[in-house]
Amino acid sequence: MLDLNTTFSAPGSITTPYMRSFMSTFCVGIRNRLANSSSVHNMYVKAFSSEEAIGIASLLIKPYDMIVKSVVAPGDEIYGLDEGDPDPLPTTTRTTFHVNTKEF
Repeated sequence: MLDLNTTFSAPGSITTPYMRSFMSTFCVGIRNRLANSSSVHNMYVKAFSSEEAIGIASLLIKPYDMIVKSVVAPGDEIYGLDEGDPDPLPTTTRTTFHVNTKEF
């Protein structure tokens, strides 16, 4: 299950605290690919630019069959604003996992 209470950064990257201090925390709006509502869930991503935030969020939500709908920079008046009633978060789809068939 995707935990939206944490702040995410690029998976597998090693960032020093000094470099991390230059990153902004972007609010990324995500929703189900096939949704009944146009409302979005907000997730927070540490990145240098909004394009990088979209890329990081896309990698993280890919197994859940979700899409990125918006990116809001810090300081914007709609940053972190929840509007409407979004669809519930999905669980991962089985087809996205690799099953290890080798026995050791």
